[in-house]
Amino acid sequence: MNRNILLLIIVIIALFASSCKKEYVKTPYNTIENFTIKDAKGDPLKAVIVNNRVIVYWPPLQTVPDSITPEISVSANASISPASGKKIPFNSSVTFTVTAQDGSTQQFTLSPAINQPPLDLNFSLEQYLGGALNITGEYIIPDTNVTELYVINKKDNKATRLWGSSFNTFTNASLSIYPTPLTLDTGSYDIKLINGTQTITKGPFQVGIPILRSNELVFLDRGKSLKAGDELSINILDGPTSKYYTNQIGYAILDIVAEDFSDSQYLVLPVSSQTATNVKFKIPEDVIVGFTRTITLISKDETHGSEAWGSVEAGDVVHFVK
Repeated sequence: MNRNILLLIIVIIALFASSCKKEYVKTPYNTIENFTIKDAKGDPLKAVIVNNRVIVYWPPLQTVPDSITPEISVSANASISPASGKKIPFNSSVTFTVTAQDGSTQQFTLSPAINQPPLDLNFSLEQYLGGALNITGEYIIPDTNVTELYVINKKDNKATRLWGSSFNTFTNASLSIYPTPLTLDTGSYDIKLINGTQTITKGPFQVGIPILRSNELVFLDRGKSLKAGDELSINILDGPTSKYYTNQIGYAILDIVAEDFSDSQYLVLPVSSQTATNVKFKIPEDVIVGFTRTITLISKDETHGSEAWGSVEAGDVVHFVK
């Protein structure tokens, strides 16, 4: 074969082989295309990707989770770490690295945007030790994991955290605690509520002396006969609240029924003497002949009273005679 023809055939074969060979170029794409999680109700939340930030707008009044499990899609042929479907903390410490097919990388930072409106609170301005603290408001997240409630003594700025393991009532619009701790003191206080991302302090309100309850009282004159000018005596059991009653009892209201049940009488009894553990009342001249039904002690500031005894049984009652 002619040498020139042979060379031409070789060149043609080489060109044909070269034309059949394909070049595969690795792609350089390394971005997050979609990032979706579920909210507290199980509904999908899609993140917004802005300037390498994965911004997740969390709905208002929903408990913010400690962790999430996102479903993530990235550029074709790219990979991401942490991987899609992996449980991760729900905070800004998390950084995602997207690696393109050509090995180039790009980082994205998780940015939770907690959409909680400002708190608003209202509460009764008059409380007493051991009573109920009832608070109403708006935009409260009813989750004890993200809630702290304090009373702050205006006298020494001491903060005391309230409640044991839970609130008696806890909703988006209200919370209550009963009883409030007797370890507090009387005086002027502010309320401080930390709830989710919001904190609010309001006040002041006054905390008064605790109510005297019937199980803290001993009616010493049961079964006795008394007349005008005598003293009716009640003991206050010694305890954590007894210190508050020295010179704090204003008067007593006595309910009497006549011996033949034809009449009744309400008497206001002035205090003749009182200590932390005893209070005495003077029986007035106009007392009718009859028997006690109830006696109620009223504090000096008249914010509350206490029923010491409320039954009508022979041997238990006080008999008033002339």
